Amino acid sequence: MTPEEEKEFEEKLTPEEKEEFGRLGLELLHYIHISAIRNGDLKLSDDWDTVSRYFDKYRDSLTGDQFPFTQDHQPSLLKRARTFKREFQNEESILFYATWFEHWINGIMLPGFYRNQFTQKDFKEFVRGTSLKIKYSYLPKLLGFPPINQRHISTVLETCDLRNAYVHYKFPRTDDSKDNDWYMALFNRIEKTIKYLKQYENKVFFDGHSPMKLGIKAILDK
Repeated sequence: MTPEEEKEFEEKLTPEEKEEFGRLGLELLHYIHISAIRNGDLKLSDDWDTVSRYFDKYRDSLTGDQFPFTQDHQPSLLKRARTFKREFQNEESILFYATWFEHWINGIMLPGFYRNQFTQKDFKEFVRGTSLKIKYSYLPKLLGFPPINQRHISTVLETCDLRNAYVHYKFPRTDDSKDNDWYMALFNRIEKTIKYLKQYENKVFFDGHSPMKLGIKAILDK
């Protein structure tokens, strides 16, 4: 879009639409900023001038209609897992919890690979050819991250084994050895592991802070 087209587009917007575009723009800048911190391109301590120069450089690197973002499915996966849990559809809940665990470790791996000068191709090959156990047990050490607690790794692997058994019909639809109390105990452990992993992620990338409390607004408020 040329500057003239941008001006014409802006003139057609209502005040409410302009306010909404401003909000969306701020959210986009927040996402870019947080991603840059995760990837090691920026630091939490960087001031606004440094961040602004990064935005300019980032903008200039884009070409055409390029929109280099990937959708984060973790929130929707977790929402579905918890919905099925409340409805006592236990196997379906396990399916989404297990998928969340896979998305989480891959989301940790990608910025870790960038920080260690690996390419996106390296990352894709590693994702495709590496077991979940290797990713959780050994990958953090290879990337310079702290180890993940073994107790939580066991919960992740148990959940994914159950998912695989369900998906590949390795146990009957109604498994009398696993009643609702058994599943509720497992779900309790799963939720504790999810809380631990989110705290781990914040510690690795954001010095223990939630990324929702960081970013552009936090810098401008300094």
